[in-house]
Amino acid sequence: MLARGWVLDHVIPDPPPRHARSSDDAYTAPVDNSASDDWVRRQQDQDNLQQMLNTQQMINNQQMLNDQMFQQQQQQMINDMNNR
Repeated sequence: MLARGWVLDHVIPDPPPRHARSSDDAYTAPVDNSASDDWVRRQQDQDNLQQMLNTQQMINNQQMLNDQMFQQQQQQMINDMNNR
């Protein structure tokens, strides 16, 4: 079923009036790409979410390394004080 006019995220224009077309003009209705557009949008959202998760994982890993380094430094200070 062909739809005309505004539909949430895209527009399908009305065909030109009959008198504006010549008799040998074959009018082709526009293709509804909304399903494809929705798939592209969902794929972009999924890619963005994955990028956000990857970034968060990288931040968490860096924080864990920083914590380990801090603990090692603290332990080294304790060992140095005990060896005096």
